Amino acid sequence: MSEQGRKIEATIVNGLYDSIKKTSLYDLMRIERRVPLKSRGLGEIFESWHRFKVPFEPEIDLALVFRDVNKIVDDALIIAVEVKYFSGEIQGKRSKRRFSSGLGQAMSYGSMGVDGISLWHIFSETVDDDTIKRYFWAMNEVLTVFDIPLLYCSMRQKADANFQGCTGQSFFETTPSQMASRTRDYFTSEKGMNRLFFPPRVQRRNTHDQSRIRDIMKRRGALKTILKIPV
Repeated sequence: MSEQGRKIEATIVNGLYDSIKKTSLYDLMRIERRVPLKSRGLGEIFESWHRFKVPFEPEIDLALVFRDVNKIVDDALIIAVEVKYFSGEIQGKRSKRRFSSGLGQAMSYGSMGVDGISLWHIFSETVDDDTIKRYFWAMNEVLTVFDIPLLYCSMRQKADANFQGCTGQSFFETTPSQMASRTRDYFTSEKGMNRLFFPPRVQRRNTHDQSRIRDIMKRRGALKTILKIPV
């Protein structure tokens, strides 16, 4: 991505953060933007436990922390959101931003101890309906075929700073706080990435898997400290 593209993406993340934060969203305990996990100590913890350096530079665009009323893991539901911006250039033949942009980065959060992962694709208002729908269906096909438990949200930014969500068939008016609520509802319905550590499922796993789950839980404890969540 060009430097200008990164600046636009950073501006969008800031806008999403400000919009969600000023809304009294039910059960939202905390929201953080551009959380540099490695520089805040998670990388050191990762290296201490696993004897090698973090193989990527983890930075969560938006960290949404909801109160988990079901207490499936504990009191907190930690959701990492990866945000990618698509300008009108994607309609050209030379565009380098693919429909899968951000998927790898989003999936990498799974080893950091979050409860759920969401990928938000934000399209410029100049991108036409058909292009957005094509990207939507291509991404959803990958998630469905490989049964990837990630929530994908496709939105077009409007001139008035509001958004239009895409269902693949049509568009609907939405706001960042409504998308955050949708993200929360998706994971409270137990479709989350790291719901692997539900006690009934852990008991059915072999010793190696249980050991890996314990490691992820340790990283989750460190993540809670970074996000200033009571451990």
